Amino acid sequence: MDCKDKIAYIILGYLNGEYNIKDFCDLYEEYYEELDADKLPVSSRTWFKNLWEMCSRFNDIEEDLKLYPGVYFTEDEIRRYMQKFSVDKFSDKQ
Repeated sequence: MDCKDKIAYIILGYLNGEYNIKDFCDLYEEYYEELDADKLPVSSRTWFKNLWEMCSRFNDIEEDLKLYPGVYFTEDEIRRYMQKFSVDKFSDKQ
């Protein structure tokens, strides 16, 4: 399985309830580092980079979320963003 397949697999797996958010974010950050984003369409590069940023700033501690609005991302925000995922993001078929 190449890096793009791994990313698609974990995104779809998370959306289907196969991963919790912390495990998903850890895996996504790891696989994103392996991704050759230069081979993706520009709009997809931005989408994957945004998801990487969201995962790296995920926090589920309510106090932190209240004290530092706009710094962290919640699971709901990440899930809503990922619901826009399509395997076509890896190709020019968008």
